[in-house]
Amino acid sequence: MEQSLREFVIAAQSAYIAGSGFSAVQTVEAGDTRMTASVSVDHPFVSVEYQSYADPFSKLQELLLGNVEYSADDIPNLRAVYDGKTTWIHDRSRDIAVRHAGWHVPSPFPSLRTLGELRFLTQLTSDFLFAEGTPESLHGRQGREVHLKPRFPSESQLLRELRFPFRKASILFDAETYFPLRIVAHPAEGSSWTMLLPPDSPVVLTYRDVHRNPPEARLRYVPSEDTRQFIARTVSIADVAELWPVPLPLDALRELGYHVPGERAHVVWDSAAGQGQVTLEFQAAPDVSPQSDAPDEPARLILRASNFLLHNLGRRKANISEHGIVHEIRSHRVRILDRSSLATNGNDVPGLPEIREAFWETDGLFWFLLGERLDESSLLEILSPLIE
Repeated sequence: MEQSLREFVIAAQSAYIAGSGFSAVQTVEAGDTRMTASVSVDHPFVSVEYQSYADPFSKLQELLLGNVEYSADDIPNLRAVYDGKTTWIHDRSRDIAVRHAGWHVPSPFPSLRTLGELRFLTQLTSDFLFAEGTPESLHGRQGREVHLKPRFPSESQLLRELRFPFRKASILFDAETYFPLRIVAHPAEGSSWTMLLPPDSPVVLTYRDVHRNPPEARLRYVPSEDTRQFIARTVSIADVAELWPVPLPLDALRELGYHVPGERAHVVWDSAAGQGQVTLEFQAAPDVSPQSDAPDEPARLILRASNFLLHNLGRRKANISEHGIVHEIRSHRVRILDRSSLATNGNDVPGLPEIREAFWETDGLFWFLLGERLDESSLLEILSPLIE
């Protein structure tokens, strides 16, 4: 006798709670974005080995700001492992591993965990209203579809607030194992998903080759002795001085009216080799005169310094070297790239700020200065006292 819908949903919820993790090949699709990875999960441990990755939004972001940490070409070479506190990202092609605090698993939806995340199944009967869908088979498995809607879009519980990022969803469960074969989620209005997707486009997640109770070895990552190991962290500017081999041009930028909010810097550093990169974000003081066609918005600078080019800075150097215009400043060749023009193919886009980036080298050190809401002459004026 076939289970009623409620009995089936309760059974699916119980099956997930009773299991001890899973492994599967997972695909995430939304519009032109597509990602496939082998995931192994036993919370809090999540291991992701990427197979393919396409994300049009990151391509635009890379052209405009250059701040995409790993490109679509890099990601299929990566394995990311989260242990509940930190994330290791291992590039198998270069044998370089970077450790980050917290969840830092590459995804086209950085504010939403899509890879290996199914814990909502433990609250199916309490959080959702459900209705019968259409049976179908997928990946050779017979499935039973259940339509879901949050009982409430959001709920306040004094010190805890629940907010659902979608307005409706459907899950095609394996009729035998109760494991999801496919999830289709439609973002709620105002959700962070909506800005990354075409209108009315759902996010579709599929799972195949599912196994329960993955071996512990698939859930852990320990770098080998030969692997270059970098630690990403936020430190005080005073701590940067102990890492970086030469003084940073902080005083020169302060004299020009730029300060670092919070006096903090982001570093990615290999302590054993004394190599890595430093990133500082500067904000213009209110009394700094407007230097672009957006006088109500303050100019912003991002200074990056490196003595070892990791993924992002390696691409950044190549891009500026290919497309940048050469300037001579104090006998140094400095290339400046008009990122706004490059991202828009020279077309005028209303509301898009002027973004330019300079690159130069001194004694084996690589320097990058990105200026937002600055015209070329203003950026050159800032560069002059920085380069000796």
